[in-house]
Amino acid sequence: FPVGAETLAQRMIFLLCSDATRVPARELVQGVLGMCDERNLDGNFMVFLVNGMDREEALKRLPSIVGILDGSDGPRMLVRESFARLTTSSLNRPSVLSPTQLLMGLHDEAVVATGQKAVEAVGVYEAMAKPDGTRVFSTPVFDTALKLLAEQEHVSPLMLQTADAYYRRRGGPAGTVIKLLQKLIERKVWEMDDGMVEVFVQSFRTMLPGTLALVKTVPHDALRRMVEMDAQLATAVRGYVSKMPDSARKPYRWLLH
Repeated sequence: FPVGAETLAQRMIFLLCSDATRVPARELVQGVLGMCDERNLDGNFMVFLVNGMDREEALKRLPSIVGILDGSDGPRMLVRESFARLTTSSLNRPSVLSPTQLLMGLHDEAVVATGQKAVEAVGVYEAMAKPDGTRVFSTPVFDTALKLLAEQEHVSPLMLQTADAYYRRRGGPAGTVIKLLQKLIERKVWEMDDGMVEVFVQSFRTMLPGTLALVKTVPHDALRRMVEMDAQLATAVRGYVSKMPDSARKPYRWLLH
């Protein structure tokens, strides 16, 4: 299509792919993706084609689709549509991505690099509901994805923000989030970037008093940094330490004075 006819082209793609139960023709998908690469077109051109992609293509294009989010309802509706198409099977083929694969894909470095848009995308994913109000993506999906994400070589603050949504909005078990924090302590989270440490401290405080049992597993230098970053956490940790037996409390004198 000629330059300047982008809106018309998007309308044509929508008309050709309006039936979400039908898989878009492979030729159409390849043609549009090729045009997106050639002209640097945004994710609006891909929303209604995602169920015609293969898994590798879908994950590669996810940052572009997330990139259309801007805090308004229109883009959120389109991203919601793309998520539904990616995870719904059709008569003649399975879904492009499983719900767990999609949630993990939203934590890929290229998606995380979109900043607040990635946070918004996870929010769209989490809030998707069926007509009867039940969640499209079940709580066990979050449980599985979070455990897998905690094992990856690179862990982003978004993982803990997702865990917070899982706990606050989903009523997910506190134990799952606390185990994530324990895993990050084992991985020496205090040696990660400042953004990760900041979100870790926030999550540690949010999960009080359940996280107090982890205090003894944190090296003193790292614990000092944590309590200096959050006054509420510092108060809780001091209270916890003050109730320890004398022998256990002795190494924490610096905290009490």
